[in-house]
Amino acid sequence: MIKYATELEARLGFVARFARFAAIKEGSAEHKALVTAYNAATDGYNMTVNDPWCAASISAVAALEGYKKFPLECSCSRMLAKSQKNGIHVEKRGYRPMVGDWLIYDLDLKGSTTDHIGVIIGIDGDDLWVLEGNFGNTVKTRAIRYADPRISYIICPDYKERVMLQKEEAIMAHYKTVSEVPEFARPTIAMLVDRGLLLGTDIDDLGLTDELVRTLVILDRAGAFISKT
Repeated sequence: MIKYATELEARLGFVARFARFAAIKEGSAEHKALVTAYNAATDGYNMTVNDPWCAASISAVAALEGYKKFPLECSCSRMLAKSQKNGIHVEKRGYRPMVGDWLIYDLDLKGSTTDHIGVIIGIDGDDLWVLEGNFGNTVKTRAIRYADPRISYIICPDYKERVMLQKEEAIMAHYKTVSEVPEFARPTIAMLVDRGLLLGTDIDDLGLTDELVRTLVILDRAGAFISKT
């Protein structure tokens, strides 16, 4: 899974993943892949290739990127309701949009307020470029001004979730074999295993964490394992 060092990297990574589906055709293998990814991530309604898929396409991308806390939905109204409940929905007035934010539209201006959704992929002053699934039965970009009344709500997903996952994964790293250990530490770990000094927690598991690996390397460099015989 891709790891991100900053929230901005995570936002750009999400946009880049969605952009891979640009220009796909409804009913194509790529469209079916999005539907499959969405259905695998939801415990609700299972989409078919004949259903409207603007919200589902964004949810599928979120699932493919490994997000667990995003409001994954195939319905714009339910996605908005989840966002409001989770505190990631903001009113348009007074908010400065960012790349990676999700825009909910009232395209026909009839007051439904939640009939389409897209992801901001570019900003130039008040001009926005928004990538949208199920836009003319494909994934393509809409150019629109932020002041346009068709933009009704903003969803600001917590992209720091992937940044935090990166940190947690680093802390919880577990190496079972010498070959899994980072290259800089492999000679030290191999030497300790060969000498019988490192037996591990099981016959097939050295039970090494990043912290322990680094400690052993420091001790090795300090001469702690030099044979005295």
